[in-house]
Amino acid sequence: FPVTISGDLNVAYGVDNAAQAIVLKLLYSKGSLKKFPSIGSNLTPGKKVPDIATLRADVTTSLLQDNRIKDVTKINIIQENGTVSLSFEVYFHDVQQPIPITIPV
Repeated sequence: FPVTISGDLNVAYGVDNAAQAIVLKLLYSKGSLKKFPSIGSNLTPGKKVPDIATLRADVTTSLLQDNRIKDVTKINIIQENGTVSLSFEVYFHDVQQPIPITIPV
């Protein structure tokens, strides 16, 4: 965890907090959060990547539960140089332009 000069934990806020929340929501196994069973994408490291239709549905459902996010588009799986990444664009309510995000899985 990042620590401030005074030794306190550094708190994420704004865009950093939103990015952190996106990554965490996608790394949860779907159904693992009792109060939020639809959050998660089953992108478990070392396991087979779900088919693109399931992945698109999981990503969209998980992220749209965050009231800061207006839409999620261009969800794709990218495979290059032996690495698999999830790529998509997120539209936030207070930002005019989409934010492109790529997460290695």
